[in-house]
Amino acid sequence: MDILNTLSDRFKIYTYRDRHDIPEIPGTYAWFFPLYMFNDYETAQELADFYRKVFALDSLFVGGSELTEKEYTLDRHTRSWQSVSIKTEVTISPGGELPEECQKLWENVRSDPKKKEAFNNSLMAASLLMPPLYIGKSNNLSQRYNEHIKKSTFNNRFRAFCHSHKIRLDVHNLLFCCVSLDSESERLMMNDDDDSGDHVDTKDSNLLLEHILMKSARPPFSKQ
Repeated sequence: MDILNTLSDRFKIYTYRDRHDIPEIPGTYAWFFPLYMFNDYETAQELADFYRKVFALDSLFVGGSELTEKEYTLDRHTRSWQSVSIKTEVTISPGGELPEECQKLWENVRSDPKKKEAFNNSLMAASLLMPPLYIGKSNNLSQRYNEHIKKSTFNNRFRAFCHSHKIRLDVHNLLFCCVSLDSESERLMMNDDDDSGDHVDTKDSNLLLEHILMKSARPPFSKQ
């Protein structure tokens, strides 16, 4: 397998600015959270904790997302989150404290505008190293993108979360990444000449890929 060519041909990243370039073809997609520095945090720990909140949501929660963090239980390595309408537990990494030297580095970055901009760019580039917020499939990637930024279950859940945590972000600010078959592979999947009689079309291929990715990545805003 030619890994670089495969990634180049099948994996694409889009933002709201170039949304009109999203192809009207079947594919599997994921929404990623862009790692901005939303506030001028005094400590690096505050920034890290902010990101932890985004990715620690339980994908099975229902209702609103006015979440309150309860007491940390050391022996279970969980935090319990609750609201008036829901109660769920989220498994997270124990502790989460940054090494002491991170604060000195952080203060150095904050004090120099050029260093701060450079670090901000590194954060943004690292966005795809984080878990996806949502994974799905569609027979028309362009159409599905437009549906999500206007109205969808994912849109409702994400907007409710951002509102409760005072994050100035909407779905159209996220990174839309998609995987689609090249034309040759698509023809192969649609080929009816197989003597076995088995026929797998592009829709079935994306369904299989979606379920494998969801069970593996467990995106926090997808209902498992």
